[in-house]
Amino acid sequence: MTSWKTPTDSELDQAVSNLIRLEQKRYFLDRLKNPEWVVPLWKKGFFRNPPPANRDEKKGVITYVLWAESRFLARMAVLKPKEVAEIIKKIPDTDNYRIYEDLVDAVLNMPPDVAVSLIIELQKWANAKISLLLPQKLGQTIVHMAKGRQADAALKLAKTLLSP
Repeated sequence: MTSWKTPTDSELDQAVSNLIRLEQKRYFLDRLKNPEWVVPLWKKGFFRNPPPANRDEKKGVITYVLWAESRFLARMAVLKPKEVAEIIKKIPDTDNYRIYEDLVDAVLNMPPDVAVSLIIELQKWANAKISLLLPQKLGQTIVHMAKGRQADAALKLAKTLLSP
């Protein structure tokens, strides 16, 4: 395994100060592989402002913007599952279902005994029923939890997902 270094306050400040545009933040987070940045980034205010769905009432169009921060958490959940789970619990609700898809990817990358701590959030997302992929990913989560001996949580999520 790679030996990761926690960023110093100076390194963190310098990196964050260079992230002026959305594209810069996306580029940085998409390439960041060090899981030791998860908590320092949280402390700097990351992961707190998920973008909403963009609605154009005149055109009758809704677009769901990708969020580099949720994709970063999905990747880091393999290496820092407990920290990522705690951050996910604190992310405000959004009507942008793509973010929930990324967060379910994070859950799928966590050991089931950590993922089970997010059952309330998973049930809330299952009730949203606004995405084509989200129910499928939640179904994978049910299997993930069941295989990980978290049958009660798997059953709770299945009941929520399959309820009319």
